[in-house]
Amino acid sequence: MPNPAKDVVTLNGVNPSASLALIDMTGRTVREFAQGTTVLTVSDLIPGTYLLSVGDGVNIDLKKIMVQ
Repeated sequence: MPNPAKDVVTLNGVNPSASLALIDMTGRTVREFAQGTTVLTVSDLIPGTYLLSVGDGVNIDLKKIMVQ
């Protein structure tokens, strides 16, 4: 949260060992984050819709992130 975001997105309840990446709507990975990251900086991204990929080594969950 917040979603939509201008500066940062704060994650809650994410496994500290999960891999995190932002993917644009063309399927291109635009940013990867270190494991254990809970605050994602998005202020330098082009406004639009992105997918946050959260992977635990077995499963991948995708969440929509809106950047203003």
